[in-house]
Amino acid sequence: MAITIYILCFAFTIIVGFFRFKESVILQFLSVRFILILLICFVLSIVYLKRSWKIKRWYALLPLLVCCIAFFTPFIVGSWARNTYFHSVIPQLESEIHEYQISGKYPKSSWNGYAIHPYRMENENIKVIYWWGGGFPVKHTALAYCSSDDPEECFRDGGWRGYAIDDHWWVIKD
Repeated sequence: MAITIYILCFAFTIIVGFFRFKESVILQFLSVRFILILLICFVLSIVYLKRSWKIKRWYALLPLLVCCIAFFTPFIVGSWARNTYFHSVIPQLESEIHEYQISGKYPKSSWNGYAIHPYRMENENIKVIYWWGGGFPVKHTALAYCSSDDPEECFRDGGWRGYAIDDHWWVIKD
């Protein structure tokens, strides 16, 4: 029983970690299923603990510990990996934004997401949204550049929430 718990917890960690890195409908579907599987593993690990405590003592806690670690790890690691990736592409994207400011036309990009939407705002500021991941029904993640010092000015009409990862750069979600 313990080996099955370990395998299912590992699968949960991988699938939810990838979903946290870059959302997709397929990974969202699998993540929901594996959350239920993790809850079952949690119950099974408690049953395992009760059944094998007299024989294995503290080792009987290991499946329960693995379930707890598997629950938190993909959220932390997936977000960290996404933010690290975003930090690595920001210099290239900044040069593309500079080119957009000069020419008024966004250049061919090396962005690995699914869309880029540049906007010129009324007060000469620029906003560029780099669409990254999406799910069902309305779940999007994007990297956003806002030349304004007030990010509320850029994102107030989109219903976005997010956090800064660099000067003028935001990870936003709806």
